Amino acid sequence: MSNVNKVFIDVIPEGIDSFLIQSMVLQNYLFIFLFRHETDFIKEIVTDIWEKLNQTCPRGDNELLVGMGSRMEKMDSLLDIESDDVRVIGICGTKGIGKTTIAHQVFERVKHKFDATAFIANVTKECKKNDIIHLQKRLYEKSFKIQGYVRNDGPGKNLLRRRLLSKRLLIVLDDVDSSKQIQDLVGNWKVENWLGRGSRVIVTSKNKHVLNQFGDKYIYEVDKLTDDEALQVLRVRAFADNYFPVEYEEDCNNIVKIAHGNPLQLVDLGNFLRGRPQPEWSDEIAKRERVEDEDEDEECN
Repeated sequence: MSNVNKVFIDVIPEGIDSFLIQSMVLQNYLFIFLFRHETDFIKEIVTDIWEKLNQTCPRGDNELLVGMGSRMEKMDSLLDIESDDVRVIGICGTKGIGKTTIAHQVFERVKHKFDATAFIANVTKECKKNDIIHLQKRLYEKSFKIQGYVRNDGPGKNLLRRRLLSKRLLIVLDDVDSSKQIQDLVGNWKVENWLGRGSRVIVTSKNKHVLNQFGDKYIYEVDKLTDDEALQVLRVRAFADNYFPVEYEEDCNNIVKIAHGNPLQLVDLGNFLRGRPQPEWSDEIAKRERVEDEDEDEECN
């Protein structure tokens, strides 16, 4: 079996017509293959297939990926992967708006372009449960295979810096609530750079002020779902056949208003109302509208 054929077998997921993809890609790359070493040719094929499959075969709950295309375009612009500067990108927004989902999708789409990668979830929660040293070890030792060095250790600090500077890194720090957490994990690259050229750090936070140090132009405030996108999320969660019965149409539109374009709220409401008769939908909507009105009255007072 040739190396090229083995690559196809290794990277093409089950259920996808591998013969069709082989034919398509080989036609596109035949001319290049005549003038390049086979190893380089194979790497280019793998990269091309990986990018296309990540775009067409998303992972996770499909309803949470509604509207993801436009959000990925914005993130691609902020990341500017081809640039060799070191860049920190902030993703901010209210709870449930999709910050972590966006960060994860970006991570999966571009991680193959970096020398080493790490996705550190629930940073704030982990810092409260353990200390920052625990996360540092998880980042450097487990993800980057750099043993025995911690950022706060004086003797190992310069050695660690030299090791990191030699790599193009992709790091996601999810759910951060202070700038100190960021600096303890990846340093302040404007003062003392720890990361290799072309490295990217993606930070998610509910608090925009945590991200302001990186500059407004590198902060993405996550957009709310449009009404059409919100209805799509609700339809997937609330109805087994992914179809709105006519008698539920008004209730669905009211739920979209209550959720204010927040995907998590739509998912929670859809889960709660799934399989319930229409009168129970109306009762639940009325109850939530009363709560919302009371909250608004308290804010005014």
